This record gives sequence, C-alpha cells and structure tokens, in this order.
Amino acid sequence: MQHTVAFICLAASAAADVTFSRTFSQLLSGTSGTVDLAPAGTCSGSDDFGANDCTLKWGTNYTVNYDATLPKAIDEGFKVNVDATIDSLLPLKFSCAACGADCTFTVPVVGKQVTIPAVACPLVPAGETKGSKVVPLPAKSPLPVGASMKGSVTLVDGTGAVMGVVTIDAKIA
Repeated sequence: MQHTVAFICLAASAAADVTFSRTFSQLLSGTSGTVDLAPAGTCSGSDDFGANDCTLKWGTNYTVNYDATLPKAIDEGFKVNVDATIDSLLPLKFSCAACGADCTFTVPVVGKQVTIPAVACPLVPAGETKGSKVVPLPAKSPLPVGASMKGSVTLVDGTGAVMGVVTIDAKIA
C-alpha cells in the first residue's frame, strides 16, 4: 500500500498539486483494510477502503495510516504491474518487484527516469498489520510538464495470481 501511494505521487507529477481518486477490485478472499492520509483535509471522500479523492501539495509531508488484513504476506516474488495512460495518449506500462528491489521506469516522451526506492520484504506480513508511514512529497515536481494519468496497478504473487487491483485517476490541479 505504501508503494502504491509513492507511485501515485511520482507518476502523476507536475508543477501544481496532484489530485487522485482510486478504487480497489479483485481482492484476494480474506483481504480487507483501510488506508487514510493526514493531515486532515487532504482527501474529500472515503469508501470502505479509506481515504479517496485526495489533493497532495508539493513540499508537504503526508502520513499514510493503514490497517490491513491479508491472507498471505506480500513478499519476494510478488510484482506490481502498472498499465496506465498519460494524458489519454501515452502508454505507461512497467512491472516491478513489490518489495526488495528499487522500481525504475521511464516516463514516455519526456524521457524522465523515475526510481522508487525499495522497501524491505515482506512489504506487508500475512494477517493483520497496522501502522503509519510518513511520505514526503518533493518541493517541486520531478517532471517539467503537467500530466494526467488513468490506469491500473495490479499486485500479483509469484505464480501470477492476482492479489488485487487499484484503478487510479490522477491529475494536476
């Protein structure tokens, strides 16, 4: 979940605020939880999975509070597959390890290489896990232009079985 928030912050980068909404689907049976963002007022909506319809401001630290129950640990062998479109035109597709290795991809046209630092495995242990993580947004966008992005982030286990899908719609305010 922390990886997803970091990806949204970086992939939807521009010179103004980043806004996004998301939906969860195809969750593995036994999966539940919520993710909320602080400070208060960051998100204007919520659903069964927590905060939604959020606006992030450059140069601000956000606290991601999570409470999740998973039927199995997100560990070595798990992958995050991104299938998105930038500005309704440019495809952005890549796959990275869910944990244990940096995730590096190149944003089309501008050629900007983005690296999301690795988090240790397991990303999330099996069973219930609660916690919080401070995610600092850079002082300014790492990209030279504004953008919008729509697509999905799919978490798969080592066999390729889908653990869950997050559909995102991110824009520059």
